Amino acid sequence: MISNFSRILFPILFIFQILFYPEGHSQSFNEVSRAVGINHLTVSFNLIGGGLAFFDYDNDGHEDLIVIGGAAQDRLFRNNGDGTFTDETIKAGLNNSNYFKTQAVVTGDINNDGYREIFIATDIGDPNILYLNNGDGTFTNISDGAGITHESWSLGATLLDFNQDGLLDIYVINYIEENNPVEGGFDHTCFPNFLYINKGNNQFEEVAATYLVDEEGCGVAVTSFDENKDGKTDIYIANDFGEFIIPNVYFQNNYPNSFDDQSETSGLDAHIYGMGIGLGDIDNDGHTDLYTTNIGRNVLYHNNADGTYTDLTTSAGVENTNYEDLFTTSWGAVFFDYDLDGSEDLFVSNGFIPASDFIKTSEVDPNKLYRNNGDLTFEDVTVEENIFNDEISRGAAYSDFDHDGDLDLAVVKLGKVLGSPGNMLFYQNNQNNENHWLQVKLEGTTSNRDAFGSTVYAYYDQTVWSQEISGGSSHASQNSSISHFGLGNVERIDSLVVRWPNGDNETLYDIEANHTYFIIENTNGYEILGCTDPNSINYDPDATLNQGCIYSIFGCTDPRATNYNPTATEDNSSCEFSFEVEGCMDDTALNFDKYASIDDGSCSYVLNTRNERIVSKVYPTRWSNSFIIESIGSQLEVKIYSYDGKLVYSKIHDDGPKFKISPEFSPGAYILVFSNGVDINRVKVIKE
Repeated sequence: MISNFSRILFPILFIFQILFYPEGHSQSFNEVSRAVGINHLTVSFNLIGGGLAFFDYDNDGHEDLIVIGGAAQDRLFRNNGDGTFTDETIKAGLNNSNYFKTQAVVTGDINNDGYREIFIATDIGDPNILYLNNGDGTFTNISDGAGITHESWSLGATLLDFNQDGLLDIYVINYIEENNPVEGGFDHTCFPNFLYINKGNNQFEEVAATYLVDEEGCGVAVTSFDENKDGKTDIYIANDFGEFIIPNVYFQNNYPNSFDDQSETSGLDAHIYGMGIGLGDIDNDGHTDLYTTNIGRNVLYHNNADGTYTDLTTSAGVENTNYEDLFTTSWGAVFFDYDLDGSEDLFVSNGFIPASDFIKTSEVDPNKLYRNNGDLTFEDVTVEENIFNDEISRGAAYSDFDHDGDLDLAVVKLGKVLGSPGNMLFYQNNQNNENHWLQVKLEGTTSNRDAFGSTVYAYYDQTVWSQEISGGSSHASQNSSISHFGLGNVERIDSLVVRWPNGDNETLYDIEANHTYFIIENTNGYEILGCTDPNSINYDPDATLNQGCIYSIFGCTDPRATNYNPTATEDNSSCEFSFEVEGCMDDTALNFDKYASIDDGSCSYVLNTRNERIVSKVYPTRWSNSFIIESIGSQLEVKIYSYDGKLVYSKIHDDGPKFKISPEFSPGAYILVFSNGVDINRVKVIKE
């Protein structure tokens, strides 16, 4: 009888899953937070705040992640470049944040030295924090010396160069100063917002009142973008209690004059409980659209390209108003083309917060993923894409952390007390379609080095994709600053245009897909970022500037484990199990299971060792009715798995050594695994 070989099969099988693109749809995301080394839960006693940011703090080409702790410790996770992260909080000098109640985070290079600083917004009674990047993997708190000394209750910030001097300024939104609830509404007094102008030499001056942006609307989210394409970065704020205090605000930048409140004129003055903001071009017309979250109905604003916006929420199918009979509460909002089909999709993080009876909220409040149908409508694919979670979520942000061309997603989760169980969410995107992509990394010279306020346009035929590089959005968070486009079946674009923050344009022609392009302002050229080492698993023969090589992806490769990492290529003996593992415990056996703690008597051995490898044949690998396996012996155990790991065929055949296999299941790509008792073979096969 053939021995049980499935125990040593599964780790290898799931590695095969990431090496091939299946025909047909499979779930896009796997939640891998613990598997990749990210273990964190933000703690907030009042359930406010909870941000995160992707950025490459050590300039090694791999984007790292900082996550706010609230009443707990903030965490800096260094991307190891092998599919895992390491907590470097203490080593980096960021371990003093447990003395503050932190709320939000953004990062940017405030002194243009090539290393990005960290700005953290804090709860009432504590000044905000500015950490200087020392360029050696460590940070220093320079808040006092930099002039960041004002105390309020800050819930978010965005970095922008509002005066076009090449230095990043900081705009900070502030929340409730005095709580004044009234029957059927609110009459709170809110702290005024801050605008810190960068004076150079790591010095800032607070000038919000001078430029008429010291708004007191209880801001919960903020972003900056060049709405009217005049080369001056504007500000948009999502205010809480907008029906009763101040609605959402759009400030148009008229530097050297003050900002101008264009909220009502533009139609962006949503009278809602504003919580988060997403920026994206949902219809590929080259103009930035907005999504702002709320208690109850969220709002999708379509850009009319004339300074005004139209509410398309209902027709687009992205209201997300109720869970059963109670209101949902949405926070983070992220536009990103997760399936690379050329249309930006929408992720919304939801999470309970107590509210007055007239706006009573649901404690069950699942996150949402909406797929863009390409016709100004969206489809809820939360469950289909394996991204469902109904715990308390807040900030969300994306990055291609593993350099595979599709965007991964991180989401903050809140706990109510210190020591709360749970973990944040980290969704690895395992796209298995054959769509193409393009990424662009910018570096300013005349402009700020991070190129915040720039817009990248990609043109093909009659289609234009656009993305603006922003210094903060979503809720309390910041996405990767590398622009990303899904291109569908487009293999080359006609041109790539960069509109720098000062309004200057730079155009490149005939650009090939599936690369990351690095463009430095005023150089009239580009480099292709990628791994130039042919020994790496992500070698790019077209790369001209070496960055981001990956040689192995370490992790737990056993799907039985609680910390299984489906993308790991090498097992690092880290697997953890919630049960006693039964298997062969003899390390000389063919099917030795190194994780087994109970020997089940299944060990099998190669009795007649031969130097030559036993060769088996499978033909044809693309079949309609049946295929043939040639192997040794008269008996063969055959298993066939779908690309989502489901066993769809299992049978022991005894008519060898030529075995005819006639499985009946749906067309598509599968993994064929068979054993003759000596060898285990794995082959990709396609059922037509």
